[in-house]
Formats: sequence, C-alpha cells, structure tokens
Amino acid sequence: MVDLLRRQATRVMKAKASEKSLKVKLRAIEPPSSASDQPSSPASASLPSFSLAKVASRAIWICSLQHSAGSMSAKPIKSILFVCLGNICRSPLAEGVLRAVLAERGLDRDILLDSAGTSDWEAGSAPDPRSISIAKRHGVDISGQTARKLAPDDFSRFDLILAMDRSNLRDLKALVPAAMRDRVHLFLEFAEGKLGDVPDPYHQGPEAFASVYRMIREASEALATRLEARLSAPDSGQASSTM
Repeated sequence: MVDLLRRQATRVMKAKASEKSLKVKLRAIEPPSSASDQPSSPASASLPSFSLAKVASRAIWICSLQHSAGSMSAKPIKSILFVCLGNICRSPLAEGVLRAVLAERGLDRDILLDSAGTSDWEAGSAPDPRSISIAKRHGVDISGQTARKLAPDDFSRFDLILAMDRSNLRDLKALVPAAMRDRVHLFLEFAEGKLGDVPDPYHQGPEAFASVYRMIREASEALATRLEARLSAPDSGQASSTM
C-alpha cells in the first residue's frame, strides 16, 4: 500500500510539473492580452492549481481503496459483519436491510450476515424499538436479533467487516490482527465510495431513525450490486480490482 501511494504521489508531482511547463510554453507564444482579459483576482488565478490538487488527492484515495478492496477479494465474499457501538440501532438495521435486499436478488442464501457492537453495554438486548419500527414500516423484521459484543474470532470468521462510523472503524483497526486489516472498512465508503458516517440516532427521535434507514438502504443496494457482480464474475484466477 505504501509503495502504491508513493507511486501515485510521484505521478501527481510529474503531472504538476508537466502542467507548469505547458503553461510557460503557452505564455511564451500567446499574444499580448488586454487588461480586461486578466484574472479578476489572485484567487481566480490560482483556481486551476487548486482543482488539480483536489482531483489528484481524490485519485490517490480511489486507487488506495481499490487496492485494499482488490487484495481482499481474492476469494468470494461469503460473510459480512456490521459493527456499531452498542449493536441495537444501526448495525442490526444494516444486517436486516442488506438481508432483505439480497433476498430480493436471490442472494440471501449465498452470504452470511451478522452484526455486533464494539461495547458490551447492550449485550443480550433486542434492537432498539425505534429501529424495529422503522424496519417493520419497510417490510423488514429485525425483532429477533440479539445484541452481542464483537469477539476476537470475528476477524477470522467474516470476509468483510463494515463499521457504521469512523469511531467504530478506529476501534476495529485497533483490535484487528495485522494480517486481516484489509477486511475492515467504513460501510458507506466501501459500498458507495462516500467518506461519511451512518450517524448514531440513539439520542434522537423517529426522524433520525428514518434518515438512518434511508442511508442504510441506499448503501445496501449499492453493496448488493457489487456483491452480485463479484459472485457472477468468471473465475479468472485473479483478484478483482473493484471489489
């Protein structure tokens, strides 16, 4: 991964150097311009360089994500664990929603799903009634789930472990064995390429749970599409670079 990022950074620096050289050449041959043709402010003059840096940074992030996901996908993904703090609001909802989405596509028998919490505060409890309610409203039953704490062997049992927010992700990365770090990802980032959290709605009202449901549903649809493509891809003997 370090070598990959170093190569990408080198390419970015070369691209910037090439752009600078091209600008110098163009400036040497372009005809004189009037004052009205000049940039209106220093900020507007620096805008192209800012955009290039932003695009380059985004490209490096995408390459690193694809490299990490690609190394993980040498074998089919047959098991997924969702993780939040207490395992009563977000992760059981994600487990139930993805199971429903996979069932709609005929894939529910191919992939094992589960959820857990980084803490044991709610171990043995049913999901939060508000999570049960919003799931039921959309035809998903999660009432039979029971909260549990993440176990050390979960890192070897599950092919993919998805954290609901960046705090959960930090906790997971502090616990996961080095050889299994490529199994741990942020849910929205892995599913949709969005570097964002599924916020904890525990201290809020029904509207927050409805919002969380929508986020999870959209991400689950995107994740199911990736899983479906991975399962249906011919076995070429090489890891996919996109899954």
